[in-house]
Amino acid sequence: MSRRWPNTKHWQDTWEALDRIAGSRKRRYGEELFGLPRGGLRAYIDRHDITHEELVRIEDLIAAAFRAVMEDWRRGLEEIERDARVFDGKSAVRRFEVRTAEIQDCNDYAEAFANQWCEDNVIGWKKEAA
Repeated sequence: MSRRWPNTKHWQDTWEALDRIAGSRKRRYGEELFGLPRGGLRAYIDRHDITHEELVRIEDLIAAAFRAVMEDWRRGLEEIERDARVFDGKSAVRRFEVRTAEIQDCNDYAEAFANQWCEDNVIGWKKEAA
């Protein structure tokens, strides 16, 4: 609330929107968005004699800024999803290789066990196989 006059409704709405778009840089971002000199944001927006055309221009600029932020977030989200798919693919390959190695170890152990059993229990087994 200003010491000279209470905040107007459009100032409160604009300030909340700028806070949502730019966070702690809201004042500077608003000045850049509306093409105002430094320190001119409140004087430009927080007044009772603002015309409908000026309000429409302000609202359109803020809506465009929201759309730009959403597009940036969407692009960032798409990059994250792509990176997640690449990571999942690499993980799947690694898991497949580990599982294949485990199965191969089991097969090698079973073959060694079978060979040992055959040597111990079947007379001339190696000579017949050769």
